Amino acid sequence: MQSEMSQEVHCNTNKSSVATFAIVLSLFMAAVDGTIVSTVLPEITNSLGQPSLYPWVMSGFLLPVALIAPFVGAVGDRVGIKPTLTVSIMVFMIASVLAANASTMQMLILARVLQGIGAGSIIVLCYALLAAVFPVNERAKMQGMLSGVWGISAILGPILGGSLSSMFGWESIFLINIPIGLIALAMLLKVKSLDIGKNQSKLKIDFLAQIAFVIISLAVMLLVSTNHIEWLNNYILAFMALGAFILLTARVLIDSNASPIPTVFFKRMSLIATVVLILVSSATLYSAVTIIPVTLSELGQTTMSLSVLITMAALGWVFGAAICGSKLAKFGFRNLSFIGTVLLFMGTLGIVSAINTTFVPLIAACLALIGLGMGFVSTTTLVYVQNSAPKEQLGRWTSTVQFLRNLGSAIGISLFTTIQLSQDNGYQLSFYILAGVIFVGTLFSFVLPKSYQ
Repeated sequence: MQSEMSQEVHCNTNKSSVATFAIVLSLFMAAVDGTIVSTVLPEITNSLGQPSLYPWVMSGFLLPVALIAPFVGAVGDRVGIKPTLTVSIMVFMIASVLAANASTMQMLILARVLQGIGAGSIIVLCYALLAAVFPVNERAKMQGMLSGVWGISAILGPILGGSLSSMFGWESIFLINIPIGLIALAMLLKVKSLDIGKNQSKLKIDFLAQIAFVIISLAVMLLVSTNHIEWLNNYILAFMALGAFILLTARVLIDSNASPIPTVFFKRMSLIATVVLILVSSATLYSAVTIIPVTLSELGQTTMSLSVLITMAALGWVFGAAICGSKLAKFGFRNLSFIGTVLLFMGTLGIVSAINTTFVPLIAACLALIGLGMGFVSTTTLVYVQNSAPKEQLGRWTSTVQFLRNLGSAIGISLFTTIQLSQDNGYQLSFYILAGVIFVGTLFSFVLPKSYQ
């Protein structure tokens, strides 16, 4: 009897290991595609021409990554996380082949949009699947590990992009996704126990509400962005957002379950606190890594030193997520979210003095603090939301976290870069305002429960 139990535990451990490998590989493939293109953009522009369109090679990927999250979370709950993830990986691979064979910039941008749909779906479903595979007492550690994949992707992406492009041409940065995707698919299909979530949710997907939500989100992101589509001026965007908001409100009043973001996020104080913490931490990290390179380049810093600084923020996120994941069950949500916001506050406040000295190691230390803080806050909020989620709505609740991260980063980058560019030494005002916002966010950390549950 003991031998049979031992074999069963060993079998479950092997399945969990295979599942974890498949999830990590899938997330890495999707996450690295956001940065692998950055170093190759000049080569792509030289090859395909139309340099005025090159910003959309990045934006065409990042927008659908943000917008697809609520919809794919609902689909995962309805038809099953594993089959939805499988289809998402296949979409991403097909889009990668199309991108590698693009002969014009327009074709490449369309392929990148499709890639973004696949990548955004993969990201949400990987977090949801990991939460479904592991019990609550192991969830924090595993989600901390998975969050670290983002930092590793941010570091390796530009390096991989430059290396592959120089050896095999820019097309290879997309074709490398094919073997990675095939391995991930094979691992997913191997573990039968990953058939999780299928038909658990009885909630119907309200497609009108989902479309309205996408239009609102897209309009807001374009309104705060400098990359406007020529014919979409602010008045048209505002009109689109208003019309979609009226439609969404009408659908939610008829049935509260139609809301792409669960309405409980706006009713329960602890979930309101997580919304604030996610938005504030995302805005802080992404604003910092956008503002600092621009400011320091004006002060004569080299590209290499700027790359090192961004790497420090990414490494901070990796270590912060790992530390928080391993200690969350012991110290609880309130304590570790408070530590995360304090680290963000210290790093942000210290940046101003550090930039004034132009002492790169000090700036790197401040960015590392911001990365550490992001690691703590991102892991704490994600695990709290997943632990609070009804089992049949795990995908929907997880997708809300991912959507809020994307929204916070988009608004933060636009708002604080605008402040930076609007006046001399605008970076000082940007970081002082950020520090004030983080201080307010710190107060919300006390709303989270003290114990891990």
